[in-house]
Order: sequence, then structure tokens, then C-alpha cells
Amino acid sequence: MHGSLQRGHLLGEGGFARVYQVQDTYGARLACKVITKSSLKTKKAKTKLYAEIRIHQSLQHPNIVSFQDCFEDEEHVYMTLELCPNGSLMDMLRLRKRFTEPEARFFMIQLIGACHYMHTHQVIHRDLKLGNIFLDKTMNVKVGDFGLAALIESPGERKKTICGTPNYIAPEVLFDTANGHSFEVDTWSIGVILYTLVVGRPPFQTKDVKAIYKRIQNNEYEFPSDRPVSPEVQHLISQILTLDPSQRPTLHEIIAHVFFVRGIIPSYIPNVALKDIPNFSHITPLESQRNLARLRRYALLDEDQITSIAIPPAANYPMISLEKGVTSRLQQQEKEFQRAVQPGSPISALISSARQPLLVAPMGARGEQPLIRRLQAAREAKSPARMRTASGQHEVEEDPQDLLDAKRQELRRKELESQKARIVAQMVPDRIPPPVEEEDEDEENVPPPAPAPAHARLREQRLKERVREEPQKLTLKERERERLLTRESERERLPTRGSERERLFTKEHERERAAFRPETIPAASSRHAFADPTRAKEKERLIPRAEPMPPPIPSTSSNPTIPSMPSSSSMPLKPNSFDMALQTLSAAFEARAEGKLFRDPREDVSLPDTKVFIVSWVDYCNKYGMGYALTDGSVGVHFNDSTSIVLSPDKIHFDFVSSRRQGSVYVRKNYTISEYPEDLKPKIYLLKHFEGYIMNRLYGEYDYTFEDTKRTKGMDFVQKYLRMKHVIVFKMSHDVLQFNFYDHSKLILSSHGLRVTHIDKNYNVTRWTLAGVMAQALRPPVADPEQAKLHQRLVDKLKYCREVLSSIRNASVQTVQGAGAGPEADGHTVPGPFPTMSTRSSKASLR
Repeated sequence: MHGSLQRGHLLGEGGFARVYQVQDTYGARLACKVITKSSLKTKKAKTKLYAEIRIHQSLQHPNIVSFQDCFEDEEHVYMTLELCPNGSLMDMLRLRKRFTEPEARFFMIQLIGACHYMHTHQVIHRDLKLGNIFLDKTMNVKVGDFGLAALIESPGERKKTICGTPNYIAPEVLFDTANGHSFEVDTWSIGVILYTLVVGRPPFQTKDVKAIYKRIQNNEYEFPSDRPVSPEVQHLISQILTLDPSQRPTLHEIIAHVFFVRGIIPSYIPNVALKDIPNFSHITPLESQRNLARLRRYALLDEDQITSIAIPPAANYPMISLEKGVTSRLQQQEKEFQRAVQPGSPISALISSARQPLLVAPMGARGEQPLIRRLQAAREAKSPARMRTASGQHEVEEDPQDLLDAKRQELRRKELESQKARIVAQMVPDRIPPPVEEEDEDEENVPPPAPAPAHARLREQRLKERVREEPQKLTLKERERERLLTRESERERLPTRGSERERLFTKEHERERAAFRPETIPAASSRHAFADPTRAKEKERLIPRAEPMPPPIPSTSSNPTIPSMPSSSSMPLKPNSFDMALQTLSAAFEARAEGKLFRDPREDVSLPDTKVFIVSWVDYCNKYGMGYALTDGSVGVHFNDSTSIVLSPDKIHFDFVSSRRQGSVYVRKNYTISEYPEDLKPKIYLLKHFEGYIMNRLYGEYDYTFEDTKRTKGMDFVQKYLRMKHVIVFKMSHDVLQFNFYDHSKLILSSHGLRVTHIDKNYNVTRWTLAGVMAQALRPPVADPEQAKLHQRLVDKLKYCREVLSSIRNASVQTVQGAGAGPEADGHTVPGPFPTMSTRSSKASLR
């Protein structure tokens, strides 16, 4: 054993390695994987070791075994890892024969959290099994052994290597090598693991490996009658163990299954469970819900506010940007990697290369190499003290809960640091493209430019006069100079940065700032408004108006129930759907607080019912985007690049919608499913996939659904959406705001908040005017207590919606003011006064 480590007993062994318990010079106990150099003669073996070190050290999660260090001597290569003293789930299963369903829920939530983290960071484990799932001293899951792990280096990449453990291997790995496999193989393994925990043996197990593969190919398994399990777990397993990988549920859909949501979930697993069956009969449903929420948070299943993480951040090293002139270094390092894995090359070269942090190349860089081989030339030194701290092993007695909380906080901090650069990149406004005029394009939602100060308006007026007098003499150079002057005046009139307290935003607020741009065109765009009045009028006629919108609420001093809004000098934004709904709700609740009847200033105007809104949706934002189905039968996809495709209810025509000018202008083009530009082919493929999945598995026919097959263009679509603690908010193109709560109810605001549509978890629809809701709230309690309770819940949700809209508005204002991008405090977002609502952030469809 290496001189600085004292070897203990053997923990386990495989074909080419043994794992021992060791103790370092500081007294910390670790696990040490020892690999003989004689097994590393071939290029394949060296590359496998390189990948294991490279991937494992880049992952840090509460439910993944911590990677500490790697080194060598004359005969062996050593990897020191976090010690899991309670063995593996396989060891526990041998003693227990099978697990109770509450235990299975506890372990599976943690396993799914680790798997979600790996997939978010583009890593497929490919060997998830009971023997690779370990238990730390407090009986928490730790996923280990990344010997078969693979990194997905580009979107849509498929791996074609046949690998895995026979009982757990996915069918596409064995029988579809032409198309390859991806993240779904881990989902299959999760289904096998769940079956094994509750039944006591793998579903396809036989004595002959070929027979196992045959049973996997035919999906032949059964639930033995002598080992009864609940119908809920049977249903979930049958959904996961689906031969077609595209039809398997996502990890968030699994965790949102009734098996987890309604079953008993303990707060911890006692150590006596290693040998004896624990008793969880005392746990109430309410306690189970709280334990589920806590486990989700600790497993980081609620931390998916960042929609796309393209590059896995190294856990122990900073991400390093590729600057000018570094491409040649990348090429040189690629050569070094190739030399290191060649037969006969020294192992020291491979270890030195594998331990380096990732070097991130810009998109499309010339000579860009695969991500796993982008290395930094210089190695960052590791101090023994740092290694001991990172190990997570403590000899002093401390509260396990405190240790877990501290570890989670440290992990969140590191995750935030690695994500700040991407958040900043999302918030930087794109350069405004030159005007593009095409006859088949419709520009939508074009608000007027923000008001300018006096000296800016004077310059603008002079420019208008020059356009009228000498329209042909206004050169592009002069227009560009005027644009820069106007932009300068925009910066001069922006208010100063707010207080420090106002700049403390959580990750949800970061998402809001990136997703919800203030819907205003920079002053530079104003030249398009008067450069060609005729064309501007033609464009105006193309703007679809799905529903007549009443005029905004007058903000006059004569109406004391209307809260005063900031003036244009402090809020240089055109009021949008969020602002108008916020203003309406604020006026209503202010009147209620004063005991006054909220009166609709437009009571003589007929408020139309909202007919088109979201019925079902599914979020694959870590890969592609968000798909949804609307009540009129149309299906849309909001892609991660901010474009959208909406399929008509006739399933033939579709609109392709792209945004310009930072999302203030939407350009719509109409095609058919058989005739469209070649560059849309990948998106049409994904549209068909989403449409098939949603309509076949999620969509249902309700009293409020219908088919508008005559609508072949100009379909409504989702412009923006964001997740918050208790709700997901959708902004529709026809100025409808939809709030999907995690108790499976929906609240839909239209007519700037004056019309309220509520759908409960049983799909019952009630329609109100806001004035009617507030009037009922001021009346004496009704005789029916259940009806009073339901109405109070509706009022509470409307109040929460107001708080959500307020946070969106504040985030938008801060973006305009140039607030810092990185969150400076870690905590919850908008306060949630509803204890009955789940705090989970599910990717499942909220139908």
C-alpha cells in the first residue's frame, strides 16, 4: 500500500481491482481502489481508466461517492474515495431478502436525485445496480463505480458500446447498436433496481445469461404471487421497463408517480434495517409529504431552475474559459492524451492528464476537441488538508443532520458559482439585428419604444424632420450614429441600483431575469417605427388578436383602491401582461383590505371566457425544451433556443415562431408537416415525438377541450414560462397567464386579471370575475363550510399569484437597472403561505 496510507480490511474486489478500507496520516478513513498496472497494457483499458477518473472527479452530489485523489507506485494505481461503512444495497438485500416499500421509496428518491444530477451534467452511468449503490454511516445512498460511465459530448449523441451487468442492462444496449443508447439506459436500470428491492430478485434473472438477454428482449417478467407488492409500484415498474426508450418516463415523472406521492416515506433509515425489518407504521401521510419534500431538496431534485447545463463543471477545479491562442494548446493536449493511452506509455502520463480540470472551448471554435479531452496544461496542486476536508470523513462526533445540511449548502454554493457565468451570458442582450422584411412573416407583440428624456426626444424630433424633408439622404452611417446617441441617453435615464437587500435573488429569480425580459424595444429600434409608415401599418394589421382586451385600469387619484405605479422616470417599461395583471390584483386586494368592494372600472365591457390554455405539458428542458397541448387540440414545443413550433389541431399545418429584439418581436411562418425548410427537420422530429407522447399518454378530454381544426395558422403558443416554489407560470401569446400549482390545480387569468378561471385537481372548472371573487370574500360566511373553504383557497391562490407577479416585475426592473447576475444568497423565492401545497418541482405534466 502507498506509504501515506495504512491499509485496513478488504471491502470488495472485481476483475481488475480491489477496494480496501484505508486510513491516512490525519486519521481519516477512506476507501481505496487498487488497480494493478499489469491490467493496463491495452489502449482500451487505459482509456477506460482515464474516463473513470475524469468523470468521477467532476461529479459532486450528496448521493454520489466523493472522489478524493489518484496516484501510483511501481505496481499499482490508487484511487481514494469516500468510505461507505454500511456496504452496498446488495449486501443489505442478501441479509434482508427484500425491502419494504417505504425503504424502497427512501432509497429510490436519493438514487433518482443522483441520476438526475449526472444526466444534467451529461453523464450516463451505464452500470447502475445494487452492488454499485453504497450506504454511508447514516444509511444514505451513495452511487459509485464509474468504470462504465460515458460523457455525452454533443446534443443527440448516442453511445454504441455494449456494456453493463446482464440483469440490469437495457434492451437498446443489446439489440439496437445501430441507433445506440443514451440517458434512458439509466432509467431502465432504475426500474430494475426498484423491482429488485420490493420483490427480492431482478425481474429477468435466470441461471443462463443468454436466457436473461432473451427475456429482456421480449420484456418477460412477472410479479410473483408469493411476494405481494402494491398496485402502485407494479404500475410504476411497468411504465419504466418499456422497450422503447423514448416512451420511458423522465426521472421527474417517476418521482411524481403516485407510488412516491401517496406512500409512506420515512425521514431516515435506521441502522438496524441492515438486518431487521424496520417499523414505519407510525408515520402519518402529512409526515410522509414533509419527508418527501425534504428528501427531494437534499437530493437536489428541486434545483432545476437553470434550464440547460451544457458542460459538467469539475467539482474540485474551476471552469477555465478558452481564450485567444489556446486552441493550439488544446490540440497539443489532445496529442498528449493520445500518447498517454498508447500501449507502453507510462501510467503517470495518463494520471496527470486525467486529473486536469476541463478547458471549455467556445461554440464552433476551430479545431474544437471532444469535451472529455479538453484539458488544462498545468495541474492544480492538492494539499493534504484540502483532501482530508473533501473526504467528508470526521472522527469527532457531530450531528448527522448538521453534517448533511452543511454538505448540501456547500454543494449549492459550488453549483451556483459554476452556473453564474451561464446566467450572465443569458442576461447579456443580443446585438439588435438589422431589419429583415419578408412577405410571409408576421411580427407580433411589438410594443412602442420607452419614453425618452427631453434631450433625447429633441434629437429624435430632428431626425424625424430630416426623414420627412430628405428621406433619401439619411445614410446608414447617420442612422447608426443616431442609434448610439439614443442608446447613450437610455443609459443616462436608467435609475440607480437598488439597495443591497433588493439585489439578493435566489436561483428562481435568476431564471426569471433570463426568461422574462422586459417587453420593451430599445430606443435604437424606434427608427423602424417611422422610417416606413406604410410598412409599419401593414405589419400592424398582421398582429393577431385572439381575444378582445379591455382597456387598462385607469390609475387616477380619484380611485383610492388603485395602487400608484412608478412613473416612467423610475420604471421605463411599457406595462405588459404581468404588470397589468399585477396592477389589477393589487387594486382588488387593497380594496379588500380596506373593507371596500372592488369595482371593475370596465363593468360595462363584456369579459370573454378563456377558451385556449394549457391542458398537459412535459418538460425536457435539459435536452430539448418544453412540450405542451392546448385545449383547442394544438400541440406546441418551446425549444431551448427560444423558438417555438405549434402544430394545428388538423395535424397538418404548423407555425414556426422565432423571436427578435430580445423577445419583444415574434416572427411567425406557416408550413405544412410535409413541406418545410430542411433546417427545421430536427425540430419537426421532436415535435412529432412530443405530440405522440403528450396526446397518447397525458392528454385527456374534458368539458373545456375541443378541436378547432379550421385554425391552420396563427395558433396560440407559450411565449415564456418559469418555475417557482409552489407554481409554474406560463405566459401565452394571447395575453393569458396560467398558474399551474403543484397540488394539480390551475388558475388562469385573462383580460389583465379581471377574468379568473379555476380548475381543481379533479378537472372541475369554475369561472369568475375578479370583482365577483372579491365581493364573495367580503360577505358573511356561507352556511356550507366546505364551500367557504374552497373559496378561501381560491382567494389565497390569487394572493399568491399577485406575489409571484410582483417578484417577476421586480426581477425585470433589476435587469434594466443592471443588477448583478450572480445570486448572493441561497434561499427560497417568493413566500408561499399554502402549507397544503407540495414544494416539489416536478417535470411531469400537471394535467
